[in-house]
Amino acid sequence: MNILQISSNAITGGAARVMYRLHHGFRKRGHHATIFAQWREIDEENIYCIGQIDDRSRSANRIARVAARIADKAIGETRFYHATSRILDSALFKSADVIQFHNLHGGFFNYKIISEFAAAKPIVWTLHDMWAFTGHCAYAYDCMRWQTGCHTCPQIRGDRRQWAEPTPTWMDRSAQNWQRKQTLYHQSQLHIVTPSEWLRNLVSMSILSDAASIRGIPNGIDIDTFRPLDRLQIRRELHLPANASVILFSADRIESRRKGFPLLLQALQRLKTPESIVLLTVGHNRMHKSALQGFQRRDFGRVDDEAQLARLYNAADLFILPSLADNQPLVLLESLACGTPVVAFAVGGIPEMIEPERTGFLASPGDVAELAVGIETILAEDDLRARMRQNCRDLAVHKYDLEMQIDHYLAVYEQAITMRD
Repeated sequence: MNILQISSNAITGGAARVMYRLHHGFRKRGHHATIFAQWREIDEENIYCIGQIDDRSRSANRIARVAARIADKAIGETRFYHATSRILDSALFKSADVIQFHNLHGGFFNYKIISEFAAAKPIVWTLHDMWAFTGHCAYAYDCMRWQTGCHTCPQIRGDRRQWAEPTPTWMDRSAQNWQRKQTLYHQSQLHIVTPSEWLRNLVSMSILSDAASIRGIPNGIDIDTFRPLDRLQIRRELHLPANASVILFSADRIESRRKGFPLLLQALQRLKTPESIVLLTVGHNRMHKSALQGFQRRDFGRVDDEAQLARLYNAADLFILPSLADNQPLVLLESLACGTPVVAFAVGGIPEMIEPERTGFLASPGDVAELAVGIETILAEDDLRARMRQNCRDLAVHKYDLEMQIDHYLAVYEQAITMRD
């Protein structure tokens, strides 16, 4: 099968890593798999930057991109200049049997031509957040306008601009964007995949409810890479105290409000002996150092090497995920596969992956006191952590193996192709 995947990034961020792992899984099974991305952060064959297929001159490209950014920011209008329109004429697109979309937001993709893509090829679209059926936001939090028609977006006009993903525009065009998406979806045969049942339920209440198919396929991970290792040996290699209480936090951007890192710091301050905690952090970090005082902390920055990530999960007693909105974060699955229990807020698809008292602890969304109780309870009981470690590993092996995810996607592709014949 010839599979072409499209997303904003090739490898950076959870959605991109899902796509990248599928890409290599397909190729190992003998399929011809390629990727088109706005940002090609890794130099590999069969991974292409969308800009590479644009035949305009460099100066014309530069002028068009600047004008598009201004239009996007000033009036909230989807950019009128996109190299993505040239994908339709590319040899890679024409030879593909199926097209899989991942993240299309971020200003790189002209969603107005989705119907043209769907008219030419079977389309499978994996949703990693809510953006596909809202007028702007990737996560709507408590706003329900996306069900009946977005307008007066609180993440564009209100005091929630600092929470908005993607970046808020200067003008609120959420109503027009929502209506345009609704029209496009009615003109297109789309096969929707969601990693979580939470998101699948939202899709069933949205403008995508009439899609050709809606299916839940959990994200997968390589359970041979992410696996339990000798915890004490890993700590020695990383120069971490053997008997300390080590916790891990990981996010693409540590300062992201949605990921809740400041709430984790507040929770740690509530512990009886916060100075005994060693906090490991992974991800881009622009927070001022003063916000991190009072803790033993090791910052590993961005880590792309999966073997090193597995070592960090294994070094920790707990993985903390204080997200205020999320779908099915890969970091949680990776932690489970390494046998490291998780303490998190019960938001989005997270409760589907954490079984209280078996694989971790769920706190009420935003409740710092409950988060602290969960951290302290699990750290205080060695026998409980030992049982949880085995339960975490068993859950990952039986439900989140990458090979199972690949099987499910190949079945969806076959269905999408058959429905067009």
